[in-house]
Parts: sequence; C-alpha cells; structure tokens
Amino acid sequence: MNISRLRAAKPPPDRIPMIENAIILTTNPLKFNTMPDGSFCVAFCPRNLKGELVIPSTVEFQGKTYTITAIREQSFRDCTELTSITIPETITHIGNYAFHGCTSLKKINLPPMLTKISDWMFSCCKSLTEISLHSGIIEICEGAFSECTKLSSIKIPETVTRIEDKCFYLCDSLESITVDEYNTHYRTLNGVLFNYKTTLLHSYPTAKKDSVYTIPESITEIASWAFRGCEYISKVIFPAKLQKIREQAFENCLSLKDVYFQCDEPPSVGLQAFYNCPINLKIFYPEGNEDLWGTLWHGYKALTWNPDLPQGTPTRRGPLEQILKIFK
Repeated sequence: MNISRLRAAKPPPDRIPMIENAIILTTNPLKFNTMPDGSFCVAFCPRNLKGELVIPSTVEFQGKTYTITAIREQSFRDCTELTSITIPETITHIGNYAFHGCTSLKKINLPPMLTKISDWMFSCCKSLTEISLHSGIIEICEGAFSECTKLSSIKIPETVTRIEDKCFYLCDSLESITVDEYNTHYRTLNGVLFNYKTTLLHSYPTAKKDSVYTIPESITEIASWAFRGCEYISKVIFPAKLQKIREQAFENCLSLKDVYFQCDEPPSVGLQAFYNCPINLKIFYPEGNEDLWGTLWHGYKALTWNPDLPQGTPTRRGPLEQILKIFK
C-alpha cells in the first residue's frame, strides 16, 4: 500500500470536497483519499482494469478501519473494459461523470443510501441494459443516462422530485419511461415523461416507435432536448395551449415531416429547436393567422391546415378529431 499526501485547491461547486493534506491510499487496483468527516472515498481506478470489480466498504490505515462513503467525480471514467461494478452499501454520494464512458459495463448496483444520480454519471455506458433506481433517489441530474444506447426502459421511483434535461438523450433503445404511481412530481402517459400537472413534456423516449404523436391538450411547454434524436416520429400535433418550445427540443428528428399547431399565435422557440430536421419539414397553423405565422417559420415552410381539403388550403378551423383524419 502506497501512501502520499495531496494539497487540494478549493473544489468546484457540487463536487466531493478534498481537504488540506488529504491522505491518498493506493490498494490494488484502486486509489482512495480522505474525506472531511474522516471517512475515505474512491479517487481513481486504472483505465485498463478489466472484468468485474467489487469496491470494498472499508480500508485499513495505520491499524484503523475507515469506511468508504463516496466515489469521486470521474473515478471510473473511460474504464472501457469493466463489465461489472459492485458498490458497497456504505456509499452515500457518487460524483459527476463517475462512470462516464464505461462502454462495456453491463451490471452495476446503486447503494440504498444514495439520493442523487449526478451529472452525466452513466453517460456513454453503451452496454448497460437495465438499472434499478431505488426508493430514496431524489434527484436525477443533467445527462445522467445519456447515450446509454442499450437501455430499453427505466422506472422513476416515487421519491424523485427533480429530473434535469438531457437525462435520456440518445438512449437509442429506450422505448418507455415509467413513473411510480405515488410520485407527486412526475407522471408518464404512454411511456412519455411529464411533470405531475401535465403542463411540461419532459422526455419522449428515443426508440418509441409511434410515427404520429398528439401532445396532450394541457401541455404549455416542451422541455429542452425532449424529442432530440427521435428517429421514428414523423408527425406531431401541438395543443392549443402551447406557449414555449425550449432549445434543441426536436433537433435531429430526421423523420419529422409535418408539424401541426392548434394555437393561433406562434409559441416562443428556443435556440435550434428544430435544428437538423429534414429540409422539407412543413409547419401547419390554423387558418386566419397568416399575419402572425407568415410563409416561413424558423426556416421551414409554413402553411394553413384543413382536415378535409389538401394540406395548405385555407378554410375554417376544424376540431382535433378531424385533423387526425389526415393521418389515416
């Protein structure tokens, strides 16, 4: 066992703090260092480590036993040949990017006292097919599961109160998201994630195979990256109450052909909301509002819609049930 000391600068916000003259232990194959409370955290894993790894719950130092309570940010980043990691129940915090780029990782457990899935914690874990989020998880941070390309489903426990943007970006196999029925902050409808009041559409699963999607009438806002990279969706119908589409919401929706708005006034649109969608994408809006929408809307051809006549023919506005006839 090698022992060294590290003099640390002030840590960035939301990172595991390091202390002055922290003790660093090297025990094959991991490195650990001391925490302010006297416990130890995992500080580093060799990038060439292969196969299965069991993280110990304690380490020995100068005849004393110390508990392992945390995993530092980026500790296992780009450990591309690890296939399984067993985390001890003593762990209460895991830092940002902790397992980012563990492309062969197929199995990992979350310790029961963990309350937060940190920023980009499992991003680019391209072999991870499932993960169990236990009751007690409160927050799922930005990009937590992005590019987990084999993750096909995920269930949000009742204790989660905050889910940040980009959590499920480019999860190419994700077909549905479910939320525990007792969660009072989020809900899902047909596998799509919303806030509990169903006013915000948070995430549409990338691999959901429906080609036509009608957004619930209560929705006023579409979250950033909500549909980004959804390959199957070709037609979307927005509700009359829609007020805002955030940045990059529909970026890289390469099959998207027609977008139908029921609102008379155009919603506010964030940066690159429809970036890299097909150049022949058509925007349809209710007849009689040409002065508000014009003939081009964010670079795409804008037309009035009608359920009974050819698309683009101005006439009176029809109910949603009639609009849907054009998709049959």
